[in-house]
Amino acid sequence: MSARILHAPRFTVDLRDPPSKRWRAVLGNARMRRLARRLVAEARAWALSQVPAWKRPLLKAFAYGLVRPFVAHRTHRTEYGAEMRAWTRCAGEDTPLANMSYELSGLFGGMCSSVAFWLAGKGMVHARNLDWPLYGIRKATILVDFVNAPAGPFTAVTMPGFVGVLSGVAPGRFSITVNMPQANTPREHRRATGWSVAWLLRDVFEECRTYGSALRRLKAAATVYPCLVQIAGCRKGEAAIVEVNPWSPNRHHPYARRPLAITNHYLDDEGYLGKEDEKDTGRRRAVITARASAFRGKAVPDALSILSRPPVKADDTVQSMVFCAATGEVYLRRC
Repeated sequence: MSARILHAPRFTVDLRDPPSKRWRAVLGNARMRRLARRLVAEARAWALSQVPAWKRPLLKAFAYGLVRPFVAHRTHRTEYGAEMRAWTRCAGEDTPLANMSYELSGLFGGMCSSVAFWLAGKGMVHARNLDWPLYGIRKATILVDFVNAPAGPFTAVTMPGFVGVLSGVAPGRFSITVNMPQANTPREHRRATGWSVAWLLRDVFEECRTYGSALRRLKAAATVYPCLVQIAGCRKGEAAIVEVNPWSPNRHHPYARRPLAITNHYLDDEGYLGKEDEKDTGRRRAVITARASAFRGKAVPDALSILSRPPVKADDTVQSMVFCAATGEVYLRRC
């Protein structure tokens, strides 16, 4: 397993700095600037390829509409907009589109798999594969340590040019990841106002001091597009899935003495998944749950083996990671 461990570049973002200066360590690295420009170009090409030519202006308008309140107005978390402007000067005008491309992936079908389970002597372990058809992420994965947040430090597994958080851990507090439901899931699809899920998760990491407060925040939040959030704490049993919806009340699924997994469907709909489930989200959830239940490893990085084989590992798996909030450990596996 050690040969497959990915030692990603690591940077620090100091939240006491002015927003336009926070990413200077990453922006000051020539390789990171090149990777950011390539990822933005790849995200733009992928997003626009998913729709007919006549819909492409609408797609871009939708993505920019999600970020405009944070960039142009003095709303909560306007500093995220200032950070994005700094990246836009480096990576180009389509940086906002790239930052919203994970939400856009939900419009065209989702993947991703994650599971949380108890590991004796360590704590709750949170393993996750990020599946996303932006293959440049494999070479662009970085770790960012956010310091001097009101609630304490945290680490994100991310990419240059991206401001939000899709996967991260706050030592001594909790870890969080997000999956997108499949596009054909029969729920409300989007709303004009609300959080981008990546910015919601970053805000939770910055502001919530405990697992309980983070869970309450997620249960009350509204996002612009439905998303499936998994959170794991430090104590045994501290794990949950929150189905965050744009309009209807969020649904909460707590840990119940066995590994708690999520792929790309609402858990209440699981009995209705059939052969038409083209990405086999139900099967992936069953497999990752079974692997976690049978796991006999002693160390946190051993849990990467749960993620390493199909169907949990997919052709478009671009990041594979495991967290332990109790110890603050984070490990990545080469994809």
